[in-house]
Amino acid sequence: MRSPIPHRWRVETAGLGRGGLKVGSAGNLSLVDRDRALAAVGGDRSFLAELAGIVGAACPILLERVQAALAAGDLPATAWSAHLLRVAAEEVGAGPVANTALALEPHASSNDFDAVNRALRTLQQEVGQLKPALARLEYDLLAAEPTGRRADPANVSGMAQST
Repeated sequence: MRSPIPHRWRVETAGLGRGGLKVGSAGNLSLVDRDRALAAVGGDRSFLAELAGIVGAACPILLERVQAALAAGDLPATAWSAHLLRVAAEEVGAGPVANTALALEPHASSNDFDAVNRALRTLQQEVGQLKPALARLEYDLLAAEPTGRRADPANVSGMAQST
């Protein structure tokens, strides 16, 4: 079982960060810590590129599950869906998304609808910014490949929609 992401990660990734991708105009929030993500996959750039594409596709779906469970008043399912979103975000070094999802879990478990709704609004914004950040990470990693799997923006997950 993974330990929760420490609060300092949120602080580290919210700044200029090492290797993080800057997206959006609101404060240049660094959503992905490239160094952490690469370390998590043993430096395998090709695998991280593939994982970024998978997580980029999965996060909006997981967010929809959080929203649907909350709309149905099913707070245990809301907590579980937030947990799955957190785990996916952790795998690609997306600290802000992982931390917000982590914060949402106990609020859902304690039936605090107001706190869940506040965390959900933040999570919606972060996931909206995460998909293009992960597509850019995937593109950058594939573009650095020496041969074979060079990146084609039309074939990189989400790049066509995010550019």
